[in-house]
Amino acid sequence: MNVDDAEVRRFLDGSMIARLATISARGTPQIMPLYFVCLDGKLYLNNATTSPTVRNIGVRPGVVLLFEADRGRCHDCCLRVTGEASFREDAALMRRVSLCAARKYYFCLPALLSTLRNARKVAVMPSANTMLRS
Repeated sequence: MNVDDAEVRRFLDGSMIARLATISARGTPQIMPLYFVCLDGKLYLNNATTSPTVRNIGVRPGVVLLFEADRGRCHDCCLRVTGEASFREDAALMRRVSLCAARKYYFCLPALLSTLRNARKVAVMPSANTMLRS
Protein backbone atom coordinates (compact mmCIF):
# COMPACT_ATOMS: atom_id res chain seq x y z
CA MET A 1 0.00 0.00 0.00
CA ASN A 2 1.21 3.43 -0.87
CA VAL A 3 -0.30 6.29 1.14
CA ASP A 4 0.10 8.57 -1.87
CA ASP A 5 -1.95 6.27 -4.14
CA ALA A 6 -5.07 8.24 -5.17
CA GLU A 7 -7.57 5.55 -4.13
CA VAL A 8 -5.88 4.95 -0.76
CA ARG A 9 -5.60 8.70 -0.18
CA ARG A 10 -9.33 9.22 -0.87
CA PHE A 11 -10.15 6.46 1.59
CA LEU A 12 -7.87 7.86 4.29
CA ASP A 13 -9.26 11.37 3.70
CA GLY A 14 -12.69 9.94 4.54
CA SER A 15 -11.47 8.26 7.72
CA MET A 16 -11.07 10.14 10.98
CA ILE A 17 -9.81 7.50 13.42
CA ALA A 18 -7.12 4.83 13.11
CA ARG A 19 -7.41 1.83 15.39
CA LEU A 20 -3.84 0.85 16.25
CA ALA A 21 -3.28 -2.73 17.41
CA THR A 22 -0.09 -3.54 19.30
CA ILE A 23 1.16 -6.46 21.40
CA SER A 24 2.48 -5.89 24.93
CA ALA A 25 5.71 -7.39 26.27
CA ARG A 26 3.53 -10.10 27.92
CA GLY A 27 1.86 -10.90 24.61
CA THR A 28 -1.45 -9.19 25.35
CA PRO A 29 -3.09 -7.46 22.38
CA GLN A 30 -4.14 -3.84 22.78
CA ILE A 31 -6.18 -1.66 20.43
CA MET A 32 -6.10 2.12 20.71
CA PRO A 33 -8.20 4.56 18.64
CA LEU A 34 -6.08 7.55 17.62
CA TYR A 35 -6.17 10.58 15.36
CA PHE A 36 -3.89 10.27 12.35
CA VAL A 37 -2.54 12.26 9.43
CA CYS A 38 -0.75 11.38 6.20
CA LEU A 39 2.41 13.36 5.59
CA ASP A 40 5.20 12.73 3.09
CA GLY A 41 3.84 9.28 2.24
CA LYS A 42 3.78 8.13 5.88
CA LEU A 43 1.07 7.75 8.49
CA TYR A 44 1.51 9.62 11.78
CA LEU A 45 -0.51 8.96 14.92
CA ASN A 46 -0.28 11.04 18.06
CA ASN A 47 0.13 9.49 21.49
CA ALA A 48 1.89 10.27 24.77
CA THR A 49 5.40 9.01 25.46
CA THR A 50 4.14 7.22 28.56
CA SER A 51 1.20 5.43 26.93
CA PRO A 52 1.05 1.62 26.89
CA THR A 53 0.82 1.77 23.09
CA VAL A 54 4.19 3.54 22.82
CA ARG A 55 5.75 1.10 25.30
CA ASN A 56 4.38 -1.82 23.25
CA ILE A 57 5.87 -0.42 20.04
CA GLY A 58 9.22 -0.09 21.81
CA VAL A 59 9.15 -3.82 22.58
CA ARG A 60 7.39 -5.11 19.46
CA PRO A 61 7.21 -2.63 16.56
CA GLY A 62 4.87 -4.79 14.45
CA VAL A 63 1.41 -3.17 14.33
CA VAL A 64 -1.91 -3.40 12.54
CA LEU A 65 -3.92 -0.28 11.67
CA LEU A 66 -7.61 -0.40 10.86
CA PHE A 67 -9.33 2.53 9.13
CA GLU A 68 -13.06 2.84 8.51
CA ALA A 69 -14.64 5.19 6.00
CA ASP A 70 -16.37 7.78 8.20
CA ARG A 71 -17.04 10.28 5.42
CA GLY A 72 -17.63 9.90 1.72
CA ARG A 73 -19.36 7.35 -0.46
CA CYS A 74 -18.12 4.09 1.11
CA HIS A 75 -19.64 3.78 4.59
CA ASP A 76 -19.17 0.01 5.10
CA CYS A 77 -15.58 -0.17 3.86
CA CYS A 78 -12.45 -0.59 5.91
CA LEU A 79 -8.74 -0.61 5.19
CA ARG A 80 -6.25 -2.75 7.13
CA VAL A 81 -2.56 -1.89 7.11
CA THR A 82 0.23 -3.92 8.68
CA GLY A 83 3.73 -2.66 9.25
CA GLU A 84 6.30 -1.56 11.76
CA ALA A 85 5.90 1.54 13.89
CA SER A 86 8.39 3.75 15.67
CA PHE A 87 8.01 6.55 18.18
CA ARG A 88 9.37 9.88 16.91
CA GLU A 89 10.27 12.88 19.05
CA ASP A 90 11.73 15.23 16.42
CA ALA A 91 10.35 18.69 17.31
CA ALA A 92 10.21 19.98 13.71
CA LEU A 93 8.35 16.86 12.55
CA MET A 94 5.97 17.07 15.52
CA ARG A 95 5.11 20.67 14.57
CA ARG A 96 4.34 19.67 10.97
CA VAL A 97 2.21 16.71 12.09
CA SER A 98 0.38 18.86 14.65
CA LEU A 99 -0.40 21.49 12.02
CA CYS A 100 -1.78 18.82 9.65
CA ALA A 101 -3.84 17.35 12.50
CA ALA A 102 -5.23 20.79 13.40
CA ARG A 103 -6.31 21.31 9.78
CA LYS A 104 -7.91 17.87 9.62
CA TYR A 105 -9.66 17.77 12.99
CA TYR A 106 -10.23 21.36 14.14
CA PHE A 107 -10.11 23.81 11.23
CA CYS A 108 -12.32 21.94 8.78
CA LEU A 109 -15.95 22.72 8.01
CA PRO A 110 -17.51 19.82 9.99
CA ALA A 111 -15.47 20.69 13.09
CA LEU A 112 -16.28 24.39 12.85
CA LEU A 113 -20.00 23.67 12.38
CA SER A 114 -19.96 21.34 15.38
CA THR A 115 -18.25 24.02 17.48
CA LEU A 116 -20.87 26.58 16.47
CA ARG A 117 -23.74 24.16 17.18
CA ASN A 118 -22.34 23.47 20.65
CA ALA A 119 -21.03 26.93 21.53
CA ARG A 120 -23.41 27.29 24.48
CA LYS A 121 -22.05 24.09 26.03
CA VAL A 122 -18.45 25.33 26.12
CA ALA A 123 -17.44 26.64 29.53
CA VAL A 124 -15.61 29.93 29.40
CA MET A 125 -13.08 30.67 32.10
CA PRO A 126 -12.46 34.34 32.96
CA SER A 127 -8.92 35.50 32.31
CA ALA A 128 -6.55 36.13 35.22
CA ASN A 129 -6.84 39.90 34.70
CA THR A 130 -10.65 39.73 34.91
CA MET A 131 -10.42 37.70 38.10
CA LEU A 132 -8.04 40.23 39.67
CA ARG A 133 -10.39 43.12 38.94
CA SER A 134 -13.42 41.40 40.48
